[in-house]
Amino acid sequence: PYGLSAIGLHLTLCFFPALSEATPSWAILPLGIIVKWIQKYFPVTMEIEDETVFSGDRPYMIGLEPHSVLPLGLVAFAEGGSLVPKHLDKYGARVAFATNAVFSVAFVRHLWTWLGLRPISKSNLNKYLKEGKCCVMIPGGVQECLTMEHDIETLFLTKRTGFVKLALQHGAPLVPAFAFGQCNSFSWARPGPPFVPTGLVRSFSRSIGFCPLLFWGRSGSTIPHASPIHVVVGKPIHVPQVDQPSAEQAQLYLKKYNEALEKLFDKHKHKVPSTIQSMKIV
Repeated sequence: PYGLSAIGLHLTLCFFPALSEATPSWAILPLGIIVKWIQKYFPVTMEIEDETVFSGDRPYMIGLEPHSVLPLGLVAFAEGGSLVPKHLDKYGARVAFATNAVFSVAFVRHLWTWLGLRPISKSNLNKYLKEGKCCVMIPGGVQECLTMEHDIETLFLTKRTGFVKLALQHGAPLVPAFAFGQCNSFSWARPGPPFVPTGLVRSFSRSIGFCPLLFWGRSGSTIPHASPIHVVVGKPIHVPQVDQPSAEQAQLYLKKYNEALEKLFDKHKHKVPSTIQSMKIV
C-alpha cells in the first residue's frame, strides 16, 4: 500500500502545477540555503563583463553555453543565490529556461519554478521578453548532447536562429555566456553507431525532450563531481527592434553572437582547470 501511495503521489505531482510562478514566502529562506549550498559544492562562480545586462531597464537574451550532460551553470542565475551582485539582484528580474522534460518530474517542477526556471518555449520567451525580463537559455539545447565530444566543446549553433529572431522582435540585446568547467561535472557515454543509428537517436531525443545518455559522476552515482564551474557573462550585442526579422537579419546577428562567444571562450578558458581547452561550432 505504501508503494502504491508513493506512485500515486508521484503521478499527482507530475501533473499538479506549481500554484504560482512567484516563490512562496515560506520557501524563500530554504531555497536560498539550497542554492547557496549547490553553488559552494562545485563551486560555481560568476564573472560579469558588463553589469548593464542585469540592470532591469530592458529585456536581454542571455545565450548560455554549453549544454553538456546537464546545464548546471544555470544555477548561477537561480533566485536566492549570491552570485549576481546584490545591487543588481532584483527579485524576479531574470528568468532561466530548461527543457520541458524536467517539469514533468515530481517535486522538480515546483522547485525549478520557485528558483526562477521555466519550461523553454517560444510563447514563454515572448511573454517574459515582453515583460522586460532578462532571459537565460541554452541556444544549443539538448541537440548538443548528440554532437558533444570528450575532447572539444562542440556547440550546436550554426542554424539556431530562433532565439535571435525573438531577440530582434523585442529589441533585446544578445548576450554570450559560457559555463567553463561544466564539462567536468559528469562522465558520459552516448548510444550510436554501430549499434544504434544516429538518426534514430536524434528522433528519439526530440520526442522525449532530452538525449538518452549514460552518465555518471561522484563514485559512479548521478551526483556530479565537485569540479569548479565558472560562468562568464559577456558584453551585450545590441540589436534593432524588428517586428518581422528576415532570415538574413537573423543569420547576421547569430554570426555576431557566435563570434562573440568564441572570443569569450578564448579569453577566459584558462581560468578553470578543464580537460577541454578548445571549442567548435557546428
